Amino acid sequence: MKYLAWFGGILVTLLVAVYIVAFTPFGNGLLHPTIEAKIQEQTKLESKLSKFSLSMSDFEILLELNANNTILIKGNYSLFSQNFDVAYRIRFQELKTLKSLTATQLQSSFRTEGTVKGNIAFIEVDGSSDVAKSNTSYHIELTNFNPTSIIAKIENASLASLLYLGSQKQYASANINLDVNFKNINLHALDGDIKLITKNAKVNTKVMKNDFNITLPKTAFSMNLDAKLKGDDIDYTYILSSNLAKITSSGKVVPEPLKTDIKYGVDIKELAVLKPITNAPLRGAFKTSGVVVGSKQSMLINGKSNLGGSRTTYKIDLKEFKPQSVIASIKGAKVTKLLYMVGQPNFASSDLDIDVKLTSLNPQDLAGYLDINLRNGLVNSKVMKKVYEVNIPKTTFNSKTHVALKGKDIDYTIAFNSNLAKFNSSGYFVPETMAMDLKYDVNVKELALLKPITGADVRGAFRLNGKVKGDKKKLIVDGNSDFASSNTTFEATLKDFTPASVKAKMKNLKLAKVLYMVKQPHYADGVFSLDVDISDARSGKLKGKIVSSVKNGLLDSKYMTKAYEFTSPMPKTTFKIQTVTMLDGDIVDTKVNLDSTLANFDIKRARMNLKDGSLLSDYEAKVPNLDKLFFATERHMKGGISVNGELSKAKDLDLTIHSKVAGGVVDAKLHNDDFHADLKSLQTLDILKILIYPEIFKSSLNGKLDYNIAKEKGLFKGHLVDGKFTKNQVFGLIKEYAQVDLYVESFKGDVSANINKEHILAKMDIRSNTSAIVTKNTKLNAKTKKIDSRIIITANKTPVEVILKGDVKSPSVDVDLEKFMKSKAGEEIKKEAIKLFKKFF
Repeated sequence: MKYLAWFGGILVTLLVAVYIVAFTPFGNGLLHPTIEAKIQEQTKLESKLSKFSLSMSDFEILLELNANNTILIKGNYSLFSQNFDVAYRIRFQELKTLKSLTATQLQSSFRTEGTVKGNIAFIEVDGSSDVAKSNTSYHIELTNFNPTSIIAKIENASLASLLYLGSQKQYASANINLDVNFKNINLHALDGDIKLITKNAKVNTKVMKNDFNITLPKTAFSMNLDAKLKGDDIDYTYILSSNLAKITSSGKVVPEPLKTDIKYGVDIKELAVLKPITNAPLRGAFKTSGVVVGSKQSMLINGKSNLGGSRTTYKIDLKEFKPQSVIASIKGAKVTKLLYMVGQPNFASSDLDIDVKLTSLNPQDLAGYLDINLRNGLVNSKVMKKVYEVNIPKTTFNSKTHVALKGKDIDYTIAFNSNLAKFNSSGYFVPETMAMDLKYDVNVKELALLKPITGADVRGAFRLNGKVKGDKKKLIVDGNSDFASSNTTFEATLKDFTPASVKAKMKNLKLAKVLYMVKQPHYADGVFSLDVDISDARSGKLKGKIVSSVKNGLLDSKYMTKAYEFTSPMPKTTFKIQTVTMLDGDIVDTKVNLDSTLANFDIKRARMNLKDGSLLSDYEAKVPNLDKLFFATERHMKGGISVNGELSKAKDLDLTIHSKVAGGVVDAKLHNDDFHADLKSLQTLDILKILIYPEIFKSSLNGKLDYNIAKEKGLFKGHLVDGKFTKNQVFGLIKEYAQVDLYVESFKGDVSANINKEHILAKMDIRSNTSAIVTKNTKLNAKTKKIDSRIIITANKTPVEVILKGDVKSPSVDVDLEKFMKSKAGEEIKKEAIKLFKKFF
C-alpha cells in the first residue's frame, strides 16, 4: 500500500504539472518562447506569437508572420467529447514578403475568415474571402479528415488581380463567377456540378504588343463552363468566344480509368493571338473540328479543317496518348495562304494536295506513304525582286513527291518542273544508318532563281546529274555537268559526311561564260581545263594533285581600256596559263607558267602552309617589249626587262625584287609597307635609250630609294660618276661660238627626289672642273602631271638657264642665254636648246 500511495502521488503530481504547463497562463508563458522559436524555424520568417492562450476549454492564438501578415485562431473545445467550435481570421496584407512560405512570388493581399465546427469524425468549415477582389463564400465537409462535400461561390473575381496575385502581367481583364457544388467528391461516387462564367473580359493589347510583338485589335471575350459530375462520369460543355476566336468542346469524360467521348471545335480568326502559347510566328485564320473517342489505351481523333483554304480531313489513332497511325488528306490548299500563316513573304502561288497514310509510326517499323502535289504554281517576280533583288521572268511550276515508308527504308521520287528549272530525284535511304542509293538530275535554265536558297549571286543555265550511294561510313557522290559549256565530271568519297577523296575533270570551260554567270565584266575569253585527283581530302592529311590550264586566252582590250581609264588603247593581248598544284598534308606547292603577248610570268614553287596560313614563293617576270605597256605607262619605251625574286607572307609580308637593267643591277625589298631599292651602276645612256630620250649624257648611276606605301612618302638619293655628254646640236653651237668644249668635261654629282604623295621635289647637282648642271627645286605633281623646273647649265662661267613649266607631256620651254641673247649665235643656241628639251617630253 505504501508503494501504491507513492505511485499515486507521483501520477497526481505529473498531472498537476502537465495541467499547469499546458492550461494555465503560467504554463503558457513557459511554452510561448519555444513554440515561437519553432514557428520561426519552420517559416524562415521573424514570426511573432503575439498571443498564446490555452485552457482546458478554450484557446486563442495570434501569429504575426511578419508586419501586416497575421493569423488569428480562437474557440472552444472539449477534451472529453472531442467537439470544437473554432473561428479563424487570416489577414495577409503583403503577400510578397511570404515567399519563403509560398515557394513562388505572390503579390497584393489576401483575406479569409470563418469557422471550423465539429468533431474528429465530422468537420464543417464555413468561410468567406476577398481573393482577387471577389466576394467568395465556401462550405466544406470532412469525414475522418477527408473532404466529402464542397460548396463554393466566387462572385466578380478580377482576372487582372488574379494574374497580379501570381506575379503575372495583366494580359487580360475579366470578372469571373464560379459556382462549385459537390455533394459528394468521393472517387467513383461523384455528385455535383461546376459552373464558370466570365464577364466584361478584354485582352490587354498593349501588353501583348510589348511582350510578344503582336498587334491585336480591340478584343473582348467570354468563357462558359458547365460540368456535371455523377458517379464516374463528367458531362461538360465549354465555350470560349471572342471577336478573334471561338473554341467549343462538349461531351462525356470518365477520369479513372480515362474514357472520352467528346466533340471539339476551333475557329480562330487570328492565329497571332496564340504566339504566347505556341511561340511560333503564325498568323491568319484557322478552323478545325472533330471528335475524340476512346480511352488511354486506345483513342481515336477524327477531324476536319480549312488549313490554308483547303478541304482537310484527318484521323489519328493513339495508344497511351502516343500516335500509332495517321491518315490525312489536304485538298486544294493555297500556298499563298500557307506562306502568310507562317509569316513568310508571298514568294509563289500554287494549289497544294497532300495525302498521308502512316499505318505505323514505330521508328523501327515504319509503314505508309506520303504524296505531295503542287499544281498551277507561279513565282511572284515582284516579291523576289523586292526581297532578294533577283529579276525573274514569269515562272510557272508544278511538283510531285511520293514517299513510301517500308520498315527502316524510305523510298521516294521527286519531280519538280518549271520553265526555268527542273529537278528529278529517286531512290531510297535509311534514316538510322543513313544508307542511301539515289539518283539526281538538276537542269536550271536560270541560276538567279536559286539565289534565295544558295545565297550565290550567279546567273545563266546549269545542268548536273549523278548518283549518291553508300552510308554514313562511306558515301560516294558522282556527277556530270555542262557548267559554262564545259564537260565536267567528278567523284567524291565522304566518310562520316566529311570529304575523304575527290576526283574531278573539267574540259573546255568557257571563261566568258563563267564571267557572265558570276556577274563579272567580260575581262577575257579563253578555254579553261581542270584535273583534280585528291586521294586524301582530310584536313591536315591532304594528298593529291591539281592541274589547271587556260588556252586561247584573249583579254578584252576595249573593256580593260575603259574600266581602268587608260588614255591609250590596250593592245590585243593573248595569253595561256598552266598551274600544277601538289597537296601534301598541310603543304600546298604550286607551279605557275603564264605566257602572254605583254609579259611572261613563272613561279617554280609557291608553297602555302594551310595550318598557319604562311606563303613562300619565287617568281620571274619578263616583259620582252616595254613599248607594249604604253597604254599603262603613257610613255614609249624600247627594249625589255626581266624581274625575279621571292614573296613570303607569314606574320609579315616580304617581297624581293632583282633585275639587271640598263647595264646595272636593281635590288629591292618590300617589308609590309616599307619599300627599299638599291641601284648599282645603271648606265644613263641605256636608261635614256629605254625611255627613248635623246642620248646626250653617258654616266653611271648609283642610288637608293626608301618609300612607305601606306604613307605615300619617300626619298631617292643617287650619285652620278664619269659623266660625259655626247654630240648634240646645242653643245656643238656652244663649242663653236662660246669656245667652250663640254664634250671633254667629266661630270659627277648627286640627284635626289623627295616624294610626298603626289608631290615630288627633285634636285640635281653635277659638276666638272669648269662646268655644272644644277636644278634645286624641280616640282612635279604626279596627279595633275604639272612640272615647274629651273635648270642652270654653266659652261666656263657662262650660264644657260632653261625653264620648264606646264603639262609634263608638252611643257613650255624657255632658254635664257644672257651674253648670247642679242647675238645670232645665241638665237641659234636657244632654238636648238628648246628643240632638245622638248624631245625629253
